[in-house]
Amino acid sequence: MWKLNKYARFVQSDVSAMVTKEEKAEWEYFDNTPFPLELTLADRGHLLVSHGSTIMESYNLTMSQKYLRGQSKGDSMIIFYHMQDVSHRFRIKFAASELKTSHEVCRECAEKMAKYFPVKAIVTTEAVNLENPSDKTTLRGEVTLSDLANVVTGTSKNQLPSVYNNMPTDTTDIGVLLKLCLSDPSFPAYVEQVEKELDNLALNTNS
Repeated sequence: MWKLNKYARFVQSDVSAMVTKEEKAEWEYFDNTPFPLELTLADRGHLLVSHGSTIMESYNLTMSQKYLRGQSKGDSMIIFYHMQDVSHRFRIKFAASELKTSHEVCRECAEKMAKYFPVKAIVTTEAVNLENPSDKTTLRGEVTLSDLANVVTGTSKNQLPSVYNNMPTDTTDIGVLLKLCLSDPSFPAYVEQVEKELDNLALNTNS
């Protein structure tokens, strides 16, 4: 059994008129007050959504792969039912448990449901920049070799002036130069030596 924060249902009985009627139909929402919302997946294969003593959804999961399918995303899931001319869908939002986050609870439930009918997990990945830009200061005036080495090696949070960010106008030979360097067996050792020299310059604050 899983605790739910929200439940919403949407009924569309006439599939052929879905395009024209769906715009007028509305989702009916329920939350976990004043009665608890719960989803139960019985061992014998029965899906049940209850709001207190009221049964909101009830499905026998025998052969359910023919008429049920689901999609999960984050801490929420939508389940579609389609049998002949009857179409129905409902959405649920999971609550966190004592040991698991709401996302983990949703994933656990989706994995168990997938044993009976298809459940597609929609994974969203977003690049999150945890570094505060205000922590960086642009170097001004004379930039020493030590300053350059510290920025290049990442030991300093300072930023180089914009003039150091400009690429040369002619970059057509960069690819050729890189291929020549990589084809040289001694190149990795050279790179390692360059890194050591950068570290030495970074430590030499008086340079």
